[in-house]
Amino acid sequence: MDILKKEYAFTEYKGIDWEAKREEFLPRFQEADANQDSRAYLRALRDFAWSIPDGHVSGPFLIDEFRQATAGGIGIAIRELDDGRVIANFVLEGSPAEQAGIKVGTEILAFDGTPIQEVIDNAVAWSAPFSTKHFERLQKMRYATRFPAGTEKVAVTFIDENGEEVTKDVAVTPERESFAFSSFNVGLTGFELPVEYKKLEDTDYAYVKIYDFSDNELLTVQLWERLMRTLNQNGVEALIIDMRQNGGGSGFLADQMAAYFFNEPHVLGNTGRYDESLGEFYFDPRGEERFYLPAEELRYNGEVAVLIGPNCNSACEFFTYDMTIDDRAAIVGQYPTAGLGGSIKRLLMPENEFFTYTAGRAVDPEGNIHIEGKGVPPTVRVPVTEETLLTDEDVVLQAAIDYLDSQLNIETVDGGDIAIGDSVQSQVAPKVRVRYTLQVSEGDVVNIYVRSEDMNPALGIYSVDDQLLLANDDLSGDTTDAGFEELAIPTDMILILEVGSADDTESGAFTLTVENAAAAGEEGASSEQAKPQDVVDAIAASDDLTELSAALTAAGIADALRAEGPFTVFAPTDAAFAELSEDARSALMDDPEALSRLLQHHVVSGEALSLEDLLKAGRITMTDGSQLEVAYDGETPLLDGAGFIVPDIETGNGVVHIIDAVLLPQAVAQP
Repeated sequence: MDILKKEYAFTEYKGIDWEAKREEFLPRFQEADANQDSRAYLRALRDFAWSIPDGHVSGPFLIDEFRQATAGGIGIAIRELDDGRVIANFVLEGSPAEQAGIKVGTEILAFDGTPIQEVIDNAVAWSAPFSTKHFERLQKMRYATRFPAGTEKVAVTFIDENGEEVTKDVAVTPERESFAFSSFNVGLTGFELPVEYKKLEDTDYAYVKIYDFSDNELLTVQLWERLMRTLNQNGVEALIIDMRQNGGGSGFLADQMAAYFFNEPHVLGNTGRYDESLGEFYFDPRGEERFYLPAEELRYNGEVAVLIGPNCNSACEFFTYDMTIDDRAAIVGQYPTAGLGGSIKRLLMPENEFFTYTAGRAVDPEGNIHIEGKGVPPTVRVPVTEETLLTDEDVVLQAAIDYLDSQLNIETVDGGDIAIGDSVQSQVAPKVRVRYTLQVSEGDVVNIYVRSEDMNPALGIYSVDDQLLLANDDLSGDTTDAGFEELAIPTDMILILEVGSADDTESGAFTLTVENAAAAGEEGASSEQAKPQDVVDAIAASDDLTELSAALTAAGIADALRAEGPFTVFAPTDAAFAELSEDARSALMDDPEALSRLLQHHVVSGEALSLEDLLKAGRITMTDGSQLEVAYDGETPLLDGAGFIVPDIETGNGVVHIIDAVLLPQAVAQP
């Protein structure tokens, strides 16, 4: 108690009277000690922890007593709506509740004559304590439908399907399915990676779920940076970050992962701790938390929505708070986060138990307590109604999609046709892009440039069926102009060139130029002089082949591909690697030999084969001994199902063909 009086971070903020608690609990500890009753001691320590309204505080968890106290159920879970009504949001098939006529959506009025609101108020939540009233209320709803072992029945008053108030005796049975349904950790298996991401179906958005900030930090950052590269390389317009089942962890890691969405090194706040020499809490100005910005190419500037709920705890809340700076992201949810705003300390107690308490007081840059006891509230709140509660749809995710749709309501203007050799001028406004139609022929090699003195332009190249093929907003490191150089055309096709500002917020004039790369090359160095020295150099020179370049080095075969050759290399883009399943990626990362076999499956040794040569051959033998088919699908040439994005990149020791899919040998074929 003396330690907590000095070191607990939120005594005044929460109005805790430690002497009153000493008076309340000391007799219980003394009695347990006098009787050598370890169970009584553990109960006293648990109840003392429960009495402190702080979700970071914890004491013993008596699992056997928990099981006894929550052994029975009637087969329902309940939730409170915004209008104050309490309804069943889960009814177990064949359960006593269903047999009594209770259905999903039934309004529950009372248990054993006690109004349901009072039942919830009086419920004992074994997951206590809580920093916020909203999370405490939600957890008490879970426990309100649990009954101690030996309970035979409960009289349930509810509104039946005819709209009449009825009371029926409902048997209590040892079912736990309804309790599991209402868990805020439902669906978690323990096999999740710290960061998992995917493209959302039927949208142009990406989705990532961060499960915690306590896993291996190197792995977490590697996954995070891979996501950032994938987003930027594919021109993904928006990202949804799901934080609803994040247990927290390293606050520093959380802050620095948020930094990937910013271009300014914002000060985030500080953490104060009790200083024995000063006799008070001290905030060291040298310990201010701030963003340490990643390399510019790893920053993501698209729209962001963060999904939250009451099971977003501690470091999760710091990440979420960070994303409110400069209104960087929409915070979407039905409830605020858990409200755990500090760092912890553990004390070893008798019976080999630990008592955990909050010793670090987190504040914002102005010195205000900003998370503890409050949580981070949603800026886009999803109501809790029958419609949102009883649907199978993820309504919070859908609300984020709807929000992003409203923010990214981009207008496209038809700029007409453009041909090789043309240069056109136009202008864009915020959320307005201009589209041009370019007809190209097999064998064409073109340079496409978008230049502007008024804004940072961006260029997207689409197929006629509106599939994004390539995107660029910075042609090189020393210019903000966009474009592509020496873009080889594998077949007759129509391309859609879309011009806008990089973040769709700027306006200004631009010039779009499409030129014959061969003709342009005659004015400068010859194409032979510009030829890469070897296939490895050609791959390293492409911004779209960073994954392949890194894999060649990791597998130890880059030096072999710098030899005399000749070689034919089929180079999957970074976007192609990102499409691999988690199982396939894991197989490669865990087995260097598998990675080497995969890369050899992309190389022909002893020949430098052009696309024309490949189509004439029809079948080629790879370095790993496998044979792949090259054939037309209609008018499109394919290699084992992969399309040619940029064929025939000549080098000093062979040729490179950029393709749109990873060629998987049988050993790592995707399920």
